[in-house]
Amino acid sequence: MKKHINNLQNCILSCLECAAIALAGISHAATAVSHQEFTWTFSSDRPTGTFANGEPWVVAPVTVTAISPKWDGNNNGSMKNPVAGARNGFVTWPDATSMPAAYRYDATKNVATQLPLTLA
Repeated sequence: MKKHINNLQNCILSCLECAAIALAGISHAATAVSHQEFTWTFSSDRPTGTFANGEPWVVAPVTVTAISPKWDGNNNGSMKNPVAGARNGFVTWPDATSMPAAYRYDATKNVATQLPLTLA
């Protein structure tokens, strides 16, 4: 029985090592990531990559020093951990009073106005 447990442990370790090698092969150090028309710039090189759906990822901790295009007072906001159907930090709507309160702009959620921003 002990031999089987040792074999299982070795198998699990081998799988973890393969996963680490695979991840190392698809990540690279970068000072920025881009998605659609937006670019987030970091204070230093960080391991980055792309999820299967095309969205970028970065290994924390990371300090975001710039977001392009910049917040113009109405558009191009940025959020961390957005929740669908909740207040947003992305855009102010021209007729916000006609929007349900849950979807309206919330300046406290717009991290584009809080730079530099360190994410743990």
